[in-house]
Amino acid sequence: MSRLEQKKAEALLIEMAEAGEAEGVKAAPAAGARTEESDASGRTPLLLALLGGHVAVARALVGAGAGPGAQDDRDGSAWLVTGFTGVTGGVEMMRAVLPPEPDQTLRNRFGGTALIPAAERGHVPYVRGRVAGGVDGGGPRQRPRGGARSSRR
Repeated sequence: MSRLEQKKAEALLIEMAEAGEAEGVKAAPAAGARTEESDASGRTPLLLALLGGHVAVARALVGAGAGPGAQDDRDGSAWLVTGFTGVTGGVEMMRAVLPPEPDQTLRNRFGGTALIPAAERGHVPYVRGRVAGGVDGGGPRQRPRGGARSSRR
């Protein structure tokens, strides 16, 4: 397979993931598409599937080896986006994508973890599911990259 053919397959995978086309996504790796390829904003097919709430696509991508830790140019990742459970399918999406021990050190561009937006939005099943799975919602407070210092100490 030429590099041009691979790039076309990867561009198609990104489009199908964003559109929620699970069958096309399942076939893409056989056509030469890498699941960790990203669009111009650094969003992987898995992140696009999560943002669209496409659970079947997310499952297919994870089954093909996609990882939830890759961050886009706004520091979003599948692990962090699952905190926005009203958008991403909630606990079902969380169980479809996250490894048993997700990287809790990942922070979004505001310095928050996935549990913060979930708790703020009242997504109790998600928060309970993560806490029951051993995720610690605390941890050291970090100033986000490029962000202002908090007045709280």
